[in-house]
Amino acid sequence: MSQYQTSQLRTIYEIFMKTKIKPGDYTKEACFFPEEKERTRDLVLEFSKRSTTLLDSNNRFSVVIIDLCGKRAPFYSMIKENGKIGSGGFYIGVDLDVKIVKECKSLFCDNTSLFLNSKLGMLLCREDIPEVQSCQVLILDSHYGTNKKNFYSGDIINSIDFAKKQKDKLGEFLLVLNLCHGRFSKESDIERYCEFLTKEVGRQITKDDFIFYRSKKEMMMWIAISFGF
Repeated sequence: MSQYQTSQLRTIYEIFMKTKIKPGDYTKEACFFPEEKERTRDLVLEFSKRSTTLLDSNNRFSVVIIDLCGKRAPFYSMIKENGKIGSGGFYIGVDLDVKIVKECKSLFCDNTSLFLNSKLGMLLCREDIPEVQSCQVLILDSHYGTNKKNFYSGDIINSIDFAKKQKDKLGEFLLVLNLCHGRFSKESDIERYCEFLTKEVGRQITKDDFIFYRSKKEMMMWIAISFGF
């Protein structure tokens, strides 16, 4: 094999490795469109400004945030580096991957974060963790597909139920749902998703409420749903 052919194969391999979806990795290096992904993280703060309790007078988070953290916890890294964690602000990162949790614990040795290896639904039921019961922001950043038959079960239902409970207890709550509308999804899947959210949340949710963007291969649907504000 010539040196040119070897170089071509190496290039093809590098492209293949970059285009492989790496579960749990939404760091800047892993995304094809990192600016779009980072914008959705900025939007969590922007939507929180509409609340009277989630941020302090300096627009820093003053409540507990629960997030499907992923590799190196990009959202927590962003708000920490930008000084957006105020007094009372606390971050709980949850992931099913033990290695990801271990890495995050080593990266963030501070008193404003906690990283747990757990299913989200199980974590939301944990009454023995005071921070969970004080949560007012929940970020479900996942790769669930709107075309899947089991789309509306599990974490999505649990997250909406948790949001309602926390709103009744604490007055205000912000739920962020970030889901996949992939190449096998149809327009009717969006309509079905909106109908589902309208019923479960208790107010009209339409396609216009979503932000559509790409971070990797698939189209993503991002929405922030406020409860109590």
